[in-house]
Amino acid sequence: MMKKRFKTSLLLMALVAIMLVLSPSTSKAKDLPFHGFVEQSLGGRYDTPNYIKDDLVLSETRVQLEYWNALGPAAEFQVKTDIVNDGITDEAEIKLREAYIWGYPSPNFEIKAGRQVLTWGTGDLIFINDLFPKDYKSFFLGRDTEYLKAPSDSIKFSFFPKGSIVDVVWTPTFEPDRYLDGERLAYFNTQAGRTIIKDFSSQVGPPEKDWGNGELALRVKKNYKGHELAFYGYRGFHKQPNSKLEFSRLNTYGGSWRSNIFGGIGNFELGYHDSVDDEDGSNPNIPNSYFKGLIGYKRDLGNDLTVGLQYNLEHMQDYDEYKATYPNSKYMADENREVTTLRLTKLLNRQTVRLGLFTYYSPTDDDGYLRPKVSYDWTDNLNVAMGGNVFFGDKEHTFFGQLEDNSNLYFRMRYSY
Repeated sequence: MMKKRFKTSLLLMALVAIMLVLSPSTSKAKDLPFHGFVEQSLGGRYDTPNYIKDDLVLSETRVQLEYWNALGPAAEFQVKTDIVNDGITDEAEIKLREAYIWGYPSPNFEIKAGRQVLTWGTGDLIFINDLFPKDYKSFFLGRDTEYLKAPSDSIKFSFFPKGSIVDVVWTPTFEPDRYLDGERLAYFNTQAGRTIIKDFSSQVGPPEKDWGNGELALRVKKNYKGHELAFYGYRGFHKQPNSKLEFSRLNTYGGSWRSNIFGGIGNFELGYHDSVDDEDGSNPNIPNSYFKGLIGYKRDLGNDLTVGLQYNLEHMQDYDEYKATYPNSKYMADENREVTTLRLTKLLNRQTVRLGLFTYYSPTDDDGYLRPKVSYDWTDNLNVAMGGNVFFGDKEHTFFGQLEDNSNLYFRMRYSY
């Protein structure tokens, strides 16, 4: 069965390639009332253990359509949708990614309502005060990085008092992360004491859909003498379920700084994650509160070479209570978790070839995650990319260590119009 799907994926890639060759010229594509891309992706594990039946983790044809139109002098409308044919499940699906109306009735006020992709904060693939939904399954399977940011049905109010920016986002219905739920990706199960692949998504109980269970996020940002300062707040829920497969309440407070320094760009971000349902840390089924901090630096070294570094620290509150109540000391988390990241980007051949490497390494968990990637702009419209998601770790219960059996390589071909 796996071989049949693999051959089907290769056939789909060949059909896409033929379509691209026969596609309209760039000038004609610009006359279309919409734009987007056609993409074929294929990815699989390179060292599949016996308990996982399928090598393939990604086999899909994706067509994205994006349409924009003005709605008078002070408003606009945008819709973006993906039509996806999944070669693994043999299912086709239409996924609405964006559909919103953006109004700006005055220079000091804007409103954006509908399905939209939201993000803020200063981290590079590390999120402290950004509690908008993330799609980690797409991230680990080899889809484009843009799909790490998942959409939410929200209303965003923006005010601009005296050179500042105040953003208020209300999401009436709680939108969780697309977390590891056993669908396609293996994870560590504490009850089984080993890594398994079993879909538990149907057992998760989301919060009831009422006004009190919505999400509210706030950002106040100001540029002061070349320094970007921001303060954040969030009221909602943890974005991933707890051990009881429920979502516990979460409030967060934080701030960030970003500025030019030492010939590059430096950033600093802090956040306090207040676990409302477990104030004293004595409930082993609910995550404890955390202080989280991030410091980063990015610089262009010349010759189209860019380097970025980050250090992230997560400090658990009420750790003694956590130790006293946690059911299995063998799988306990440390009081402090450190993660470092490195991003290297090199452009070649008149910037048509991009070599990239992003790495996570946790010295406290002794595990890590490597994201190598090579992409080539064959033409202005056609891009091909190859890369990998490589996980490693000495312990199978740490975050990256549990994903080691999911290490994979992928190939993507995209035609944009």
